[in-house]
Amino acid sequence: MKKIVFVINSLTSGGAERALSILANQFAKKGISVVVYTFDAERSDPRYELSNTIEVRKLGFQATAPLKVLRLIQKIRGEIAHERPAAVVAFMDQANIITLLAGAGLNTPTYVCEQVHPEFSSISVMKPRILSTMLNLVRNRAYRLADGIVVLAEDSVDFFPRALHEKISVIPNPIQTPPSESYEGELQRPCIVSHGRLVSQKRFDRLILAFSALAERFPDWSVSIFGEGPERESLEQIIASCGLNDRVFLKGYTSSPYAVLQNADLYVMSSDFEGFPLALGEAMACGLPVISTDCKTGPSELIQHGENGLLVPTDDNDALEAALEGLLTDASKRRQLAEKAVFVSDKYSPEKVAQSWLALLDYGDSV
Repeated sequence: MKKIVFVINSLTSGGAERALSILANQFAKKGISVVVYTFDAERSDPRYELSNTIEVRKLGFQATAPLKVLRLIQKIRGEIAHERPAAVVAFMDQANIITLLAGAGLNTPTYVCEQVHPEFSSISVMKPRILSTMLNLVRNRAYRLADGIVVLAEDSVDFFPRALHEKISVIPNPIQTPPSESYEGELQRPCIVSHGRLVSQKRFDRLILAFSALAERFPDWSVSIFGEGPERESLEQIIASCGLNDRVFLKGYTSSPYAVLQNADLYVMSSDFEGFPLALGEAMACGLPVISTDCKTGPSELIQHGENGLLVPTDDNDALEAALEGLLTDASKRRQLAEKAVFVSDKYSPEKVAQSWLALLDYGDSV
């Protein structure tokens, strides 16, 4: 039986973690032996459901200091040498670099996947700027060791030096056909929903302020934001300052995202940047009308503006407010967009995305 090893920082909540979980499950369904290495400790549990045939091996070394990075590289190298997989696939920039260094000289095909537009990856936005510049040079040098580099959208290819382009493949993240789920919580309907970690990248403040400008005209509507993160306190202050404590709710993490979406009326994504936004795709797959900032990267590949959703310029808050007002006013337009949104689950199905990966890994028809 062929074996694939995945490497990722953790399997806690997040789009990259969800994408890896879906892909790993799809490989396991095809009879491939799958092992997932994470850097976190034994006490942390995977957030997303994995097949019981998949082994999760927690290495217990977060890459927070040079000595820990070296120990982590040594640990991964030993695991790969012992495991002797047919291929290793790493997700996200820091794990990608560490995995490539760990596997150097082992002759194990190794592939890396960038899960956000690389201009905005954790390496690219590090402070001070000199550190980010140095690490980007390290990334470009390390990526020469990769057998393949996967990005989620065409816009990401040109970020990398031309010498790497022949190694790059564009494979989007998979979007599952939504199962029917019952939601145990409460949504104050009609309801605008958004979903993601409460971090500055997601710019939930944009959504809150756009809704605040319209709240008096649409007294029946509410906003529910699902997710947790360091921006919670700041967002709570914005909600309070707008007088929207009874209209805008920070719901925290949900274990039933499809149930939330199936009970909502409109989905809004207001991010500064993405990779291939699974939450947006899942909302569309659930038949929700959607509005998204036209950020790098992913929304414009999922949404044909005016056909199956609406795109607004990333830095134009007035445009977001206008798009939101238009859909809150027009129920027939919401229905029209929703009817066409559901087709993303076919175009980006786990089966099709997994087959693209298997072709890249040169598995062909052998599984």
